[in-house]
Amino acid sequence: EATAEELGLTWEDQESVEEAVAYGKSGNLIARYKAGKDLEQEDKVFKLPLMVDAEKTTAYLEDHTSELNREAVDFGLTRENGAFKIIEGQDGIVVDVKKSVDAIDDSLKEGWKDDNTVELAAEVTKPQGSEEELSKVKDVLGTFSTNYASSAAGRKANIANGSKKINGSVIYPGEEFSVYQTVAPFNADNGYKLAGAYENGTTVDAYGGGICQVSTTLYNAVIRAELEVTERSGHSMIVGYVDPSADAAIAGEYKDFKFKNNTEAPIYIEGSASGSNVSFTIYGQETRAANRKVSFASETLSTTDPGVKFEASSDAVGTITQTQSAHVGKSARLWKVVTVDGVEQSREIFNKTTYKASPKIY
Repeated sequence: EATAEELGLTWEDQESVEEAVAYGKSGNLIARYKAGKDLEQEDKVFKLPLMVDAEKTTAYLEDHTSELNREAVDFGLTRENGAFKIIEGQDGIVVDVKKSVDAIDDSLKEGWKDDNTVELAAEVTKPQGSEEELSKVKDVLGTFSTNYASSAAGRKANIANGSKKINGSVIYPGEEFSVYQTVAPFNADNGYKLAGAYENGTTVDAYGGGICQVSTTLYNAVIRAELEVTERSGHSMIVGYVDPSADAAIAGEYKDFKFKNNTEAPIYIEGSASGSNVSFTIYGQETRAANRKVSFASETLSTTDPGVKFEASSDAVGTITQTQSAHVGKSARLWKVVTVDGVEQSREIFNKTTYKASPKIY
């Protein structure tokens, strides 16, 4: 809603006012008499074309873009009691300010109305997805779980928080999904606790410690769904919750796990953390043959003894305390194995990873 003053409304034809003032008061006697009689029968209408101040109207519309514009909301999915429910999308609206100023101006040229409604010029953007497209999502493409029952309370909280942020994600065909962009930033305001994390060959307390188990579990579900992995990095040191070379680390902005939906239908990620196990299941439209199975096998190529390291401390003489457990160094590779009716059809190297040795420290 805008007032005439806010739009800088003026009339552009002042001669009409002069004509109205002079009506019935100019010309010969007969003309003046006739004008007066005509007014007794009906009004004499003088059009007053109005115009807005383009600068003021532009500023007014720009000041109200938060009320006028609307982001498109894509169609989505939720999973309740084992069944999918489609969430309706919403059109996006972006007002074309220049064309809208012209529309307001054109409307007022027709004359003043006490309550004038003007349709603004706007570009409508359609939401991504549709009910028809999302109804294709019904098959399990890949699933995987890892155990974290022995983790400290902070690490457990981080795994639960990270999996909750990924749960419910819908990725449309051709779209890329970034774990880091979905779960970051790693701070207390975003629900994370201090917990153990790898840094420069040692274990330190950091906000979000344990998030790598979330990304690793999702990675294993994704590769079983045979989605396209676009970015994956191994940990600097070996982890115990998956086989060597089956992990996917998250570290700052330089290590991320990303994948692309290379199928013809949307996919839905279901994630959960129970306090003992974190699980991810990828749902979509299955097009692979039922008798074709995919599995992954880890192979360790070499190992490096981590050794033992002693460091001076300010403790009393004769006191010895272990501050870090040993991590064996390893070089490993992951094989992708495809079988049809139980008979192996192919075996190819999927990735290779080298893990640094880290000594036991006293």
